[in-house]
Amino acid sequence: KREVELAVIGLAAAVAAALSGPAGPARADMMSACAPAIGQFCADVRRGRGRLAACLASQRPALASDCRAEVLAAGRSPLVPRTARAVLAPGFSAPLPQACVEAAARFCPGLPSDGGRVLACLYARSDHVDAPCVSAVRSAVGR
Repeated sequence: KREVELAVIGLAAAVAAALSGPAGPARADMMSACAPAIGQFCADVRRGRGRLAACLASQRPALASDCRAEVLAAGRSPLVPRTARAVLAPGFSAPLPQACVEAAARFCPGLPSDGGRVLACLYARSDHVDAPCVSAVRSAVGR
C-alpha cells in the first residue's frame, strides 16, 4: 500500500512539473526582477490570471528595465488569459469606460484615463471592482 501511495505522489509531481513547463522560470524571473515594484505598486493584487503582470504594466514608466522586459514576456505567454495579454501589450490603448470611473479613482489614482494603463490597473484588481466595470473592461479590450 505504501508503495502505491509513493507511486501516486511521484506521478502527481511529474505531471505538475510537466504542466508548469517553461512558465515556472519566467514567472520566477518576473517575481525576482520586479520585487521592489510589486511591493510598491501591487501589494493589494491577488496573484493569478495575469493580474500581477497587469498591475506592473499599469506602472510601466516607473519600472526598472529588467522588470519591464519580464512584464513584456508575460504578455506573450499563452498561459496568461487573453484579456490580460491585451492590456500587457505596450501599444494597447482604450478609453476608460464610464462604468469604471469610480473604480479607477479608487484603485488607480493618478493613472491617465485615456490609455491602456488604467485598464491594466483595473484588470489587476478585477476581484475588487464591480461586475459592470469588469464587463466594460473586457469589452474595451475586445473580449
